[in-house]
Amino acid sequence: MAPASPSLACSMSCEHQRCECSCLSLGDQRQQRKRRHASTPLQQEHARRGRREMNEPKAKPTREASWRDHQQLNFWLWGCLHDGEAYLRSSAEFWGFLRGSKIREAPPNFNQRRIALQDKVELEKYHFVTSLGSLLRELGRARSLFPPIEAVCRQQEHIFAEGKDLRDMIEHAREYEKGGGKHPEEFVREAVGVAECLPGDRPGTADATSTIVDNNGHWLGGRFSVERALVEIRAIQEVAAKRPPPTPTNRPPRVRPPDQGEN
Repeated sequence: MAPASPSLACSMSCEHQRCECSCLSLGDQRQQRKRRHASTPLQQEHARRGRREMNEPKAKPTREASWRDHQQLNFWLWGCLHDGEAYLRSSAEFWGFLRGSKIREAPPNFNQRRIALQDKVELEKYHFVTSLGSLLRELGRARSLFPPIEAVCRQQEHIFAEGKDLRDMIEHAREYEKGGGKHPEEFVREAVGVAECLPGDRPGTADATSTIVDNNGHWLGGRFSVERALVEIRAIQEVAAKRPPPTPTNRPPRVRPPDQGEN
């Protein structure tokens, strides 16, 4: 039997589908049937609803604070205060040594002692800055988990305004000195309101790795006050200490000690 002509096949298909076309390929006929089956009002509403849900931004899943969140927050608050106070002590020791030493009567090991104390100051400063970076990262998580922390952090402007970028600049100082880094324009900044209370000093510029010590305290990079930062961190620590830690969910199983009467 000879195959039906295209016009006859089309007319037969069109008769069943009630279509107005004169000639459609089999692929076009399938697409037409799909469009007809999906054209009911209920299906169209479901399709529009699905498109709206796909276009709407998905809300980030919320979770409750864990024991680890509480522990890390309090640990880095303590660690940052510990390193900041250690830095101030080492700086006081260094400057006390210089003020108490007379150059003409200096002992033979004066320079060695001075260099050793100066290196200690720089090491303690680096510890404080890196601890500050870890604390700011932890506070970024804790602010959404502990509402009281969010409230007190809004009142502490200095550590959030200067601390994160300063840590990055000190950590990647060589890259910034070559003109790279995230904020190369901020690496060298005018020290506004710093060193003005020292006799003979003039306001100038300071890069992020430098330190200016005046009657108002220690200014890292001529912009970050260590003393002010410690005051703000203590305020956050006082609020965090009042919140009891959540119950650990992954506590290791307790091992029952053997009875005393067992052999």
